[in-house]
Amino acid sequence: MIAINPVQIMYLSLLSVLSGCAHQSTSSLIPENDITVVNQHSEGKKKTARIETIPVIRVSAQEKKAIQALSWVKTAQVNEDIKKAIENSDFRFWVIATRITTIPGVNFKSQNILSYRCGQKSLPGMGDIIYSKTHQSYYQQALTYAKSYNQKMEKLCLAKVP
Repeated sequence: MIAINPVQIMYLSLLSVLSGCAHQSTSSLIPENDITVVNQHSEGKKKTARIETIPVIRVSAQEKKAIQALSWVKTAQVNEDIKKAIENSDFRFWVIATRITTIPGVNFKSQNILSYRCGQKSLPGMGDIIYSKTHQSYYQQALTYAKSYNQKMEKLCLAKVP
């Protein structure tokens, strides 16, 4: 347990309200353990102390794993990855393997033909569950990356000799 004074609790609560969710924007400020608050009062010679334990909102293990699985997107560069793919003769498309496998950025009617012609690979960390706003942000960035990559790869795939 970590002792923290009431002013710090008020500050963390305010950040929680302003951000909409304490565990997202204040995660670096909130300790991982429950918070113990000691309120001391003195009335004349008599001193009293009230101890409260406040559970801390934590990021679930699933959410942490999901965000870590998408952390690659922070350093991903479409043009560099396309160059590497050409060098390796890897014309596969990035797909999102949810209930229905889709190729982001490619016309739905063309997806089966292109997938058959050039292949596909699953986009790391993508699924059909969004755990939080932070996870959603990473997911959106990965989706944007995949759309851009696949649109460039579509031209290369079509130009490829069968």
